[in-house]
Amino acid sequence: MKKRLDIIFVVVLSLLSVGILLYPNNFKHDVYKNSITAKARVISVDNDDLHKSGLIISGVQLVTAEVLNSKYANDTITVGNNLVGQLAFDKLYKADETILLILNKNKLVGSPAGYYRLNWMLVLTVIFVLFLIAFSGFVGVKTVLSFFFTIVVLWKILVPLLLQGYNPWIVSISIIVGLDFIVLFLANGFRKVGVVTFLGSIAGILTTAVFSSVFGSLFKITGAVKEYSEPLYYNGFMNLSLTQIFLTGIFISASGAIMDICTDVAASQNEVCKHKGNISVKELIKSGFDISKPVISTMSTTLLFAYVGSNVFLFMLMFAEGHHVSVILNSRVFSAHVLQILIGSFGVIISAPLTAIVGGFIFTHKKTAS
Repeated sequence: MKKRLDIIFVVVLSLLSVGILLYPNNFKHDVYKNSITAKARVISVDNDDLHKSGLIISGVQLVTAEVLNSKYANDTITVGNNLVGQLAFDKLYKADETILLILNKNKLVGSPAGYYRLNWMLVLTVIFVLFLIAFSGFVGVKTVLSFFFTIVVLWKILVPLLLQGYNPWIVSISIIVGLDFIVLFLANGFRKVGVVTFLGSIAGILTTAVFSSVFGSLFKITGAVKEYSEPLYYNGFMNLSLTQIFLTGIFISASGAIMDICTDVAASQNEVCKHKGNISVKELIKSGFDISKPVISTMSTTLLFAYVGSNVFLFMLMFAEGHHVSVILNSRVFSAHVLQILIGSFGVIISAPLTAIVGGFIFTHKKTAS
């Protein structure tokens, strides 16, 4: 019966994922409505109009390329590659490289959009999916489905709703709680383990959201501290609350780690309860506490590594400029990362004992009732 329920859940979620993916949202994005993308091979380049100053190159590179797919397949086009002197955004193409073009639907004109990476992205995705399914079987299939469903929901629902100016807290909490329910019950089945994991993770996520709101206000950090946030204003989205979106992003970032540790604690308590049938609520809660202690330590460090690893150049720059340590620690950018690391870690820490307490009562419910 449980296996059949799992299969039904997988089928329904698969259909729902495809439906959400195909459903057009209300967000208007007409900038590229008359364009298509195409894969192309660079035939030759003209660098005569480029100017080099040290590592910085600026000017216009003329790129002649053969279109490899779309309605313009086998046609040749010359496009201008504008270099503005920013290493993070500029690309200097060479002959025989494969690039992505943005082309006009009605005539063969366009612009380059970077190196073509979609093929290798597909290869990496296939390797990931095959290994996961080969190792985990049907559980791996459910994991891939939950991964895909999460991406679809975040991209097709969360992002458009935030761009349309809806309350970031209501939108983010509602979506994360919904994803939490689907991911955890898909992974654990409709069993006590799933219930305990879900309740523990929701308690941890909501606590993290509260701390994010309170300390975000006390730290006086605006959402403009995050890369790519301020340009949203310049693109006409003046109604956005960047600060609130930044603060909700803190508990969204930590929600995965919170679900992970709640699953570990709940699954371990379930095994303890199976092997010791007469265990009391107090004993099972204590067991959950003991199980969670080493997991909390490693998970908090995992979050620290994730944040530091993704911002290592920022920290290098701060120290290279020779600022006083107090100035570095007090800076808006550094304080934002401290806020993310500590609140995210606190969410993980508080989720473990909360899950243990919930598990202590739910796993022993029948024995207590009898």
